[in-house]
Amino acid sequence: MKAFLKKYRFVILLIAIFLLIAAFLLVKKNQSPAPSPTPTPTPLQLVQFYPSQGEQEIAVPLVALAYTFSTPVDSSTANIIISPFVGFELSTDASGKILYITPTAEWKYDTLYKVTITISSKEGVTLSTPVEHSFLFKKVSKSNFDENWAL
Repeated sequence: MKAFLKKYRFVILLIAIFLLIAAFLLVKKNQSPAPSPTPTPTPLQLVQFYPSQGEQEIAVPLVALAYTFSTPVDSSTANIIISPFVGFELSTDASGKILYITPTAEWKYDTLYKVTITISSKEGVTLSTPVEHSFLFKKVSKSNFDENWAL
């Protein structure tokens, strides 16, 4: 028996290694895969807005308000309050990151408007605090443009 083991020890060692690998693969195959971690959603933040806060001159008081967010927004979750009230329509750009509020009637000059927005991203993340934005439009004062185009 010693002579047999000595003569075939390399073959026996290879068979033992093969059986260990086969057993390991069989056990591994029967285990369910570990679930992949759920990615942390990107926080939703306001990046910029138009018009700027405060007072500015505009020629045509039908300008849309534009709010740029850090991630695409779900406009169906938007809660918009404009005071004093103005009817409006909502839309987004192709990326979904810019929310447009377009008035259905003209903004009134010399009227302070306050806009409050709560909205969620397409990932379901809500703004941590509502957007609060105030602005006042003034009629454009006379310019050289007016003189050059007067009839």
